[in-house]
Amino acid sequence: MAPLGPREIVGLGFERMVLRAPVAVIVVDASGRVIHANERARELTKHQLRREMPTDLSGALDIFHLDGRPYVHDEWPAVRSIKTGEEVVDEEFFYALPNGDRLFIRCGSSPLRDEGGDIIAGLVVMVDITEDRRIADRLAYHVRLVETSEDAVIAVDPQMRITLWNNAAEQLYGWSADEVLGRSSTEVWHTMIGAELRDRFEQDFASSGRSRMEMTAHRRDGSSVEVEWIVDAVRGAHGEDLGRLGVHRDVSERHRAQEALRGAHRQSEAMLESITDAFYALDRDWRIIYINARAVQFVSELVGHELSRDEVLGQRLWDLLPVTASLPVEGHYRRAVREQRALVFEYHCPDSDPWFDVHAYPSEHGLSVYFQEITDRKAAEAERERRERQQELVSELGLRALASDDLQALMDEAVRLVAETLDVEFAGVSEIVPGTGELRFCAGVGWGPDVVGTMTGSLGPGSLASYTVRAGEPVLSEDIGEDERFTPSPLLTEKGVVSAAAVLIEGHDEPFGALGVFSRQRRIFSADDLHSLQAVANVMSTAMERAAAERRLEEVREAERSRIARDLHDEALQGLTHALALTGSRASRDDEVFSTLQQVGRQLRGAIYDLRLEHDRERPFSEALPELVEVHNAMAPDCEVRLELRDDLPNGSYGRRGTEVLR
Repeated sequence: MAPLGPREIVGLGFERMVLRAPVAVIVVDASGRVIHANERARELTKHQLRREMPTDLSGALDIFHLDGRPYVHDEWPAVRSIKTGEEVVDEEFFYALPNGDRLFIRCGSSPLRDEGGDIIAGLVVMVDITEDRRIADRLAYHVRLVETSEDAVIAVDPQMRITLWNNAAEQLYGWSADEVLGRSSTEVWHTMIGAELRDRFEQDFASSGRSRMEMTAHRRDGSSVEVEWIVDAVRGAHGEDLGRLGVHRDVSERHRAQEALRGAHRQSEAMLESITDAFYALDRDWRIIYINARAVQFVSELVGHELSRDEVLGQRLWDLLPVTASLPVEGHYRRAVREQRALVFEYHCPDSDPWFDVHAYPSEHGLSVYFQEITDRKAAEAERERRERQQELVSELGLRALASDDLQALMDEAVRLVAETLDVEFAGVSEIVPGTGELRFCAGVGWGPDVVGTMTGSLGPGSLASYTVRAGEPVLSEDIGEDERFTPSPLLTEKGVVSAAAVLIEGHDEPFGALGVFSRQRRIFSADDLHSLQAVANVMSTAMERAAAERRLEEVREAERSRIARDLHDEALQGLTHALALTGSRASRDDEVFSTLQQVGRQLRGAIYDLRLEHDRERPFSEALPELVEVHNAMAPDCEVRLELRDDLPNGSYGRRGTEVLR
């Protein structure tokens, strides 16, 4: 039988159905030609697939199984219906769109037969289900979320019948979904929470359409559980009431953790209150969020009036103690927070005595500060350093005394170091002038240029120095004006001296004098101060004793020189002179012997002159020089030594230094 044309097929009674169908309808003849497509089919092809309706199946777009596999030609629904007569019902596939999206189709295909029963065409009906699939996917996703949620998810309809009860709800309350779905929620809640909680929940929900509460609920077996309810009203697109959706969360573990944390906080607060260290905590805005009683006490002392804990909490540290904002403590705190590194430092309050040892520990929430007063420790450290300086002073002076025989320089350095080490304005040495019973101020610091070298009094009753020498022991006076043991000298009164300490500078047979320190401030000199002062005096005593011994030795040597010079002059020089006279008067003299005797005579005169220098030390320098020239002229008769005296030549005795110059 010859194939039917389009007119024949349309005339088979399908025209009205095909043209007016609300779905895409395509008729394909046995050869694969598209012989008819309704308006919905053309619209689907043009607007959604972005192409014109194909004339036959060979020009049609590829279609894909839902798992992504492409259809082969014989798998197409229309081909299967035409070739095998298969009735394809609700088969789903998708087109791959140019933009990467997918167009999902639900398709049905049936064979069309002629009067003889032969298949002459295939009728394909397609429906765009893309949006339906998106909705279904979203619903499936939400269902999976609900079912896999660790929180109980419960929904009720406007009549308060339970419509959703997920697995977590079953585990939380012990009721299965089959037992509660469709039941009134009131019946179920009645077993879980009391009437008071239900009323409070309904009042809260009625005011805002939402409620969030924590409560103790009861499971099916009667055990209690801490839960948090979050319930929202569900409304339709036009605001109609669709029921309520609630999330019930087991917060028992959180409650236990919170209670443990509160217990830890209470324990920490009790510990912080019991420690002797002061402690406070600051938030990131430098506000005090915690402070213990010890810290409150320190803050009260710093501000000058008593504060309570409530008055301190919440205040910014820089507002409460504005003086700290311009001191290094602020820099340390800000650095600790900036670098997130713990810092330890010592801090001295301005215009006050306290010292503090501060430990600052930063965190992401702010700064925790521990501090304790270390004023006593700092005082002990200062005292230890002062004692070490005093010991160094004595050692240094001892070395200088061994290395040098300049007693005056040693005394000058001693009084300077003593004043510096003991932190006093004045220090001085008074020595006993031998054979006079008088005291001479021989070294000092702080007194002025005209004081050193002056006489300060006798060894009789009177000054502090003379009292110290007579007492033979250290003397301490906190207020010299009130001390009845001695009378302050006019010099001490003039300088405003209030407190003093003096020690004896001992000698081998009798004291050398006294060493004293003097302060304008009222002061109690400690035992360590006195020991240090006595140690310096002992060093000076040793140096003075050595100088006295050297003087005595030099006197013995000078006496020996004088005796030798006298003997040489009286005997050897006279005998030599007589021998020269005899030799020179002989007619046949031995010139070599005569010359030798003359040379010996000149050298002997020089030796006698040198030996007599020490004895004549008190002679004026101007008188000693001509004699020196005469000796040298006699010793070198072939040379001429002339003397010219300038006007600025010293008039006094030449002393030890002059003796060395003449030699």
